Amino acid sequence: MLVGNVNVTNARQLEALRDVVEITGQLTLNIPGFGEYHLPHLRKVGFVGAFEHNATIVFEALEAVAGLNCYQDCRAPRLKSAGSLTINSQVIREVDLPALETVDAFNVWYNNELTRLSAPALKSAKILRLEGNPKLTSVVLPELGPLDSVLLGMNDRLATFSLPNAAPAVSIAISGNNALMQVALPSASQLSEALAIGQNPALESLDFRGLQQVKEVVAVPNAQADAARSHELVERHGQLSDLVRRGDPACSNCRRSRRRA
Repeated sequence: MLVGNVNVTNARQLEALRDVVEITGQLTLNIPGFGEYHLPHLRKVGFVGAFEHNATIVFEALEAVAGLNCYQDCRAPRLKSAGSLTINSQVIREVDLPALETVDAFNVWYNNELTRLSAPALKSAKILRLEGNPKLTSVVLPELGPLDSVLLGMNDRLATFSLPNAAPAVSIAISGNNALMQVALPSASQLSEALAIGQNPALESLDFRGLQQVKEVVAVPNAQADAARSHELVERHGQLSDLVRRGDPACSNCRRSRRRA
């Protein structure tokens, strides 16, 4: 075990950590250049910052981390729990977290080359934020259940977004996804704040069949559609038309925005 913070700026320093199992403080990786580097025995660390270079960092044994900020290609096949997990890289093409079960804040944003996100065992999160990933085409989160909020924005190639078991409790915001055609969150039942959908010009289908209570429904017109079509799209699916018509107590402030994109 290493107590305190560790700063790594070259491959030799990283090799010296090869047999370390736990770091109590922050591990900062700032290794320039290309190549693949390994920390085969590290199982637990307070916080990891892997900064903007072209190297690949592989955490073969890492199971728990208070926070992981990855600005390069990071791989953690055994990671089970994280406080915060942020992927923000110019080189990473796939995020595959097969063992991840819980995370507080899961931020996957502004990854220019990312095409696929997969965390098939993830069961709970507080915040899921997928934003600014222009090549993302696949999101695989089949077991994700309770969470607070979902934000999906500016993912230009994503055509389908489905979270079959997810049950956001606070808010859902889906906007600015140019290729998005289908959205399905059938297990969402109660939102203490807003459901906001807009500026998704290809959107054809919404599935919120389980939604029973929401404070506010905001249907911002899609970029290539008039206001009437946008409102009709949101109201046509799931329980949204009932919520809009019924008002209190299920929807205390349902409204339809007249703003255009």
